[in-house]
This record gives sequence, structure tokens and C-alpha cells, in this order.
Amino acid sequence: MHYSCSLFETHPDVQDVFMPFKGMSPDELRHSKELRAHGLRVMGFVQKVVARFEEPDKSEVLLKELGKNHVMYGAKMDYVDVSTTAHSLPLPA
Repeated sequence: MHYSCSLFETHPDVQDVFMPFKGMSPDELRHSKELRAHGLRVMGFVQKVVARFEEPDKSEVLLKELGKNHVMYGAKMDYVDVSTTAHSLPLPA
């Protein structure tokens, strides 16, 4: 969840693309069950890709499907760089 909150704090325009979270305050985001569920889905997806590390064809299928889904949601390629940066942020102690 820290990842999404940090992403939205540093890039508020990205938050507007996530319709369920559009206009929510940082405090509302920190307590959002929907955002927590989304974070768990993201981590589950990362786990699937890592589990297929030695099977790049299978990982590619998963990643392409994820990309198609995000295009349908209105995600832009610019957000990939922003998201990658947010993933590299340190977790709070």
C-alpha cells in the first residue's frame, strides 16, 4: 500500500487515472480497503511473473495481458516510468 500512496503523492495526475481513488486525500488512501486490495493484486501479479522467471514466454503472455487491461483503463506509457520509480522507493521502517 505504501507504494500506491507514495506514487499518488509524488504524481497526483496518476491518481486521477485510478477512478476508485480519484480525489481521495492521502489519509483516505492510507485507510482504503480498495487500495489495499489493489496492492495485493499487484503483488500477486509480481509473484506470478517471478515464479515464471525461467519461462519467459509465459511471463510475456502475462505481461501482455496486463498491458491490454491497462490500456482499456486509460493507462499511458508515461505512467510505466512513474510506476517503476515508485516501486524502487524504500519501504518505511
